[in-house]
Amino acid sequence: MKGGSTMIGMIEEPVAGCAVPARLGGRVRFAAAAYALAVLVLGTGLPTPLYAVYQARFGFSDLVVSLVFAVYCGALVLALPLFGPLADAVGPRRVAVFGLVPAVGGAALLALADGVGGLYAGRALQGLAASGALTAGLVRAEPDGDRERASAVASIALCGGAGLGPVLAGALAQYAPAPRVLCYVVETGLLAPALSGAPTLPGRTTRVRWRPARPRVPAAIRRPFLAAASISALAWAVPPACSRPAPASAGDGRAARAWPSWPWDRRS
Repeated sequence: MKGGSTMIGMIEEPVAGCAVPARLGGRVRFAAAAYALAVLVLGTGLPTPLYAVYQARFGFSDLVVSLVFAVYCGALVLALPLFGPLADAVGPRRVAVFGLVPAVGGAALLALADGVGGLYAGRALQGLAASGALTAGLVRAEPDGDRERASAVASIALCGGAGLGPVLAGALAQYAPAPRVLCYVVETGLLAPALSGAPTLPGRTTRVRWRPARPRVPAAIRRPFLAAASISALAWAVPPACSRPAPASAGDGRAARAWPSWPWDRRS
């Protein structure tokens, strides 16, 4: 018996010692998923400072500028109930690929766009990529199952990516060559590590059949939810209204004034 207990102790000790590397690996994978989400959202904000460049290059009206933006929103809204529940069915690994591949395709279409059709198609793919599946996959990838921490990290990734995208595109358009192409090349380079890290994310851990989700709010939280949703909608609606692209010179071929035109900025 004494020898048996010694053997058991010898067997159990290395297994316990493996817990730290396993947890460390889980945190690295979680960080990789957060990076992928941030870069994906960053890409959706790149076209905003370039609308004036597109308008000068392709000669379309302000209405078309609004429609190009609306295509992204429409694709996003339609995809949310369809692909939001995807993480439960296929796992974070496949969800990451599902979100990142359309993001690369959207960047390629926008970089190669030679008319409004390319802009519509690129923005539609960006809306599909940002359908929320990767956000749900990030929550599933949290190594300790802490949904609150995963939600906080997802919020930071979403807000950080959304804020950095227009800044990056505006800076490159202002000071670098090829304003309609370079920012998407940079985006593709940032997406490459995310795609290469996708196979390391956890696979499917539960057997849940995928089906579209019907949006609903439980009656018990309906009133506070509506209040919070209204505040959130206003918070996200104000920046695009203030950061409309300034008119660009039609003949300069690059973003002479690609930075946002603020209401109090009277320069023209």
